[in-house]
Amino acid sequence: MNSIADTWIKKGEKLGIKKGVKQGVKQGYKRMVARQMAIKFNVDLRRIMPRLNPLRSDDIMELGANLLTMKSFEDAYQWINARKKMIKMAA
Repeated sequence: MNSIADTWIKKGEKLGIKKGVKQGVKQGYKRMVARQMAIKFNVDLRRIMPRLNPLRSDDIMELGANLLTMKSFEDAYQWINARKKMIKMAA
């Protein structure tokens, strides 16, 4: 016999797993794009990772696609800052 508490525990577990997967996917995107930036612009990975933290998964993926046309780390940095401003304004 399942109690109401068991039901809520299962719902909480499902929600936690879903949130954890979402965070894991974002972390994977972030690491991949940061590595691409580090290689392309010869910049230390530790300098890039913190700049990507506020970005959403979709933003990070878009940045990865835009890296193909960016000529410098400054171009990427400006893109990231512009996207951060958009995120702040939407909040």
